[in-house]
Amino acid sequence: MIDMHGTKTLVVREFQEIKTKDGNEDTYLGMSLIIENGEIKIKMDYYIQNVLKDWDNIREYVQPADGKLFYSDDNSRELESKDKLHRAVAQLLYLSKRALHVHYLCTRVQNSIEEDEKKLIRILGYLKCTISLPRVGFCTLVQR
Repeated sequence: MIDMHGTKTLVVREFQEIKTKDGNEDTYLGMSLIIENGEIKIKMDYYIQNVLKDWDNIREYVQPADGKLFYSDDNSRELESKDKLHRAVAQLLYLSKRALHVHYLCTRVQNSIEEDEKKLIRILGYLKCTISLPRVGFCTLVQR
């Protein structure tokens, strides 16, 4: 039977010492760790809510990008304040280190245009639509 102690041992071995509580649920660095049926679900609802709070009226999307992700409109104006976009892209990078959409926006933070902000808003809308889904996926625990 895998329990939170076994999960803590796994995380500590990979990262560092952490404090936990007894049970099948715990939080660490903005992640909710949930043990069910020998698997660890990693959810980041609270972290996503903190990312979204800086953006008003985000529409929900079922896909994080449209077909224009790698297209930059030369007529799109430069953003007046790039800090907000830069901060959100950095938060998204932590959220999903392997997401192609976020990696693309990382290349745009220094020379951001309005179109880049629209792409970011699309990603945020996707996160808003899928906020309760596991972000990292599942990890099957194997006892040795």
